[in-house]
Amino acid sequence: AEAVLTPWDTARAHLQANTALGIERLALVAGGSLGGMVTLTLAALAGPRVERLLPLVTAAASSAWVVAWNHVQRKVLQLDPGWPDDVGRGLELARQLAMLTYRAEPGLEASQGRRLPGEPGFELPFRVQGWLEHQGQKLRRRFDARSYLLQAEAMDHHDLDAAPPGVAAGAIRASSLVVDVDTDQLFTPAQVEALAARLGAGGAHVERATLRSAHGHDAFLIEWDALAPLVARALALPPGEAGAATGEVATRVVKLASEEISLLLLGRGTVGGRLLAQLAANGPSLRDRHAVDLRLVGVVDRHRRLWEPRGLTPGDLPPRVSGPVEGPLPDVLPLLDTLARLPVPVLVDCTAAEGMEGLYREAFRRGIHVVAANKKPLALPFAERERLVQDARAHRRAYLYETTVGASLPVIETLKNLVRTGDRVERIDGSLSGTLGFLSHAVTGGEPLSRAVRTARDRGYTEPHPRDDLSGLDVARKALILARELGLRAELEDVAVEPFLPRAVLAEDDPEAFLRSLSALDDSFAEGIARYRAAGKVLRYLVQIVPGAPAGRQVRVGPVAVDADHPATGLRGAEALVAFTTERYHDYPLIVRGAGAGGDVTAAGVLADVLRLAQDIRGAPVTPIAAASAPLSARSSPDRGRQLRSPGRRAR
Repeated sequence: AEAVLTPWDTARAHLQANTALGIERLALVAGGSLGGMVTLTLAALAGPRVERLLPLVTAAASSAWVVAWNHVQRKVLQLDPGWPDDVGRGLELARQLAMLTYRAEPGLEASQGRRLPGEPGFELPFRVQGWLEHQGQKLRRRFDARSYLLQAEAMDHHDLDAAPPGVAAGAIRASSLVVDVDTDQLFTPAQVEALAARLGAGGAHVERATLRSAHGHDAFLIEWDALAPLVARALALPPGEAGAATGEVATRVVKLASEEISLLLLGRGTVGGRLLAQLAANGPSLRDRHAVDLRLVGVVDRHRRLWEPRGLTPGDLPPRVSGPVEGPLPDVLPLLDTLARLPVPVLVDCTAAEGMEGLYREAFRRGIHVVAANKKPLALPFAERERLVQDARAHRRAYLYETTVGASLPVIETLKNLVRTGDRVERIDGSLSGTLGFLSHAVTGGEPLSRAVRTARDRGYTEPHPRDDLSGLDVARKALILARELGLRAELEDVAVEPFLPRAVLAEDDPEAFLRSLSALDDSFAEGIARYRAAGKVLRYLVQIVPGAPAGRQVRVGPVAVDADHPATGLRGAEALVAFTTERYHDYPLIVRGAGAGGDVTAAGVLADVLRLAQDIRGAPVTPIAAASAPLSARSSPDRGRQLRSPGRRAR
């Protein structure tokens, strides 16, 4: 008997080709039908070289139904008078038989239903007859009958239990998204479900998705709009061993109607608390109107850890404990392994904690995305910051941190777009601290310094210890983040910083004692403000970044008495402003302006980053609701440049 080509043979050839090309690991292996069979056998042969699988409309072994249809096609081919060298009509008829298994009755009825009397069209009396003839003729023009026969036989011999010697097909460890079509009569949803269960029983992370279509088996070749998010979801699975379910079948049905995002929130202080409120208020709308299901699976602060993989109710959690997180969170590490096995896992850091970069790297390694409002990891020494960003890229995870500069204002993304499109940034000027902007506006209006600082702290505008803002350190971190986005290899000590208050006052470690000590500065501070006012100037705390300046003067932050025509003069309350002067925006700088501090707007920016992540994964637009990302309007004027404005309060 002649040797039979099986999916195992094809998979082995793929692996040999990858080895010859020097490709050691495969991030995703995907295929449908016979291609899905090769996908599965390749994973069994390659072991840990394969990180993720996307087998579409296939099974662990070909059923008697599949073999029966292929048998009839083979007989039709072999009965052709020209077999085997010049097969014509036999190949056309074999293809027509196959099309009846590839498609489903609802789709055929919709597209190829009966022809009405007198309707022009094919010579045959029924439209579906002409469609079948067309499919047969099209294949005959581009296919060899012997190749067709080999592929049908390969499909017949597919069986994961018939692995070559030394191959343990039951030990596939790659994470898998297994896809069926609800109208498929060739590989039924029940058979695909059995495949998913088999893969999950081996300890791998497995998800199932059902593609609802009228087209049957061929839906994976037709429903492109639905296929794109499936590929994105498969790429978002935890890689290989990182997604192991430790003996528990992790199979779950994925609803394609909505993109499920699993959120682990760190920090339940000002920003984290407002984010929980926004998730509670807007979750149903995001799910029903925008097909994004944000599932809160865990909340961790420095005193309590809440965890429920099936989902917590954001508006019905136990009362929060005092304050935000102030140190590393070692107890989070065990949760990452479980989080990695959930759909689209995201670590959301709303803390001001030190040392979080190690936790981020562990998350990336496990296939978890990170959305952070924490500036400190980005202000690490340059080499450590680069390592963190490279880790995210190496593991193909998102690291989004828009809110680290300007709360919900699109400062970082605007700068990135300028750089990506080849514009040359000449300088960046701005009031990057909504906190110090609020204080400048308050004391200029006559409010005592000590009362203004306490009000800012009570409204959530400051860091846990207000001196982080008043020292200029928080603004220096923001300036450093922007400078590095420009490509400057700057360190925090390279930022020339003049604090908002005398350095001697900032030595107090206790936040309450620090606030009480400020009353001694009220009179002298008021006298300085009066002098500014008499000179027609106002106090602002500004950042200046000039990439072309000499070393040591490229990045500066400090209090400045600005003239009436300065763009920052008109800032009110906690407004922030950044002006980008570039080759394209030379005469009229590009200005981003709006609320730059506060729990509500920062939480809204974090939520907008999560929605942006969901949009990237789906491969299709997700329109954020108003509370998540307030509408932006653009205008241009000679004195202000182009401005992007964000409403100062949260919209409902």
